[in-house]
Amino acid sequence: MNENTIKEIVRRCYLQYLNREPDDAGLKHYVHLMQTGQIDEKILQNMFVNSPEYKINQLTFSYKQIPKIKIEKNGKTFFVNPSNNASFWASMQVGVWEPETFKIFDIFLDKNHSYIDLGAWIGPTVLYGCQNAKFCYAIEPDPVALKQLKNNV
Repeated sequence: MNENTIKEIVRRCYLQYLNREPDDAGLKHYVHLMQTGQIDEKILQNMFVNSPEYKINQLTFSYKQIPKIKIEKNGKTFFVNPSNNASFWASMQVGVWEPETFKIFDIFLDKNHSYIDLGAWIGPTVLYGCQNAKFCYAIEPDPVALKQLKNNV
């Protein structure tokens, strides 16, 4: 296969699975893998389908269809209104957004200690941390984010 044919295959996969044009680095990377025989078109498709970006896109689409979504993270469950943040909640659900934060919460928060979240935004850490802490205090100065936070609590 010539380079232009391979580029078109990669471009088509980006559009089909990630709903976007490939960035230069990604295009170069996948073209190289195909040219050197490390992957074929089927493997490329599987790589896209199993990528965090694809999973986030799929969840984002489904989250936009419903008023409340269920978030499950490390054995904890809570429900949120996705509003304009469906993509964020999808990235959190997939595990891309700040996984270390939740590990820290699991280690240090318990029913003997309270938790204060300064800049609680729309509540991802509040909704998670309050399930471990004795009490949880959320402070959010932005009125737009505060409205969404109240919707989620």
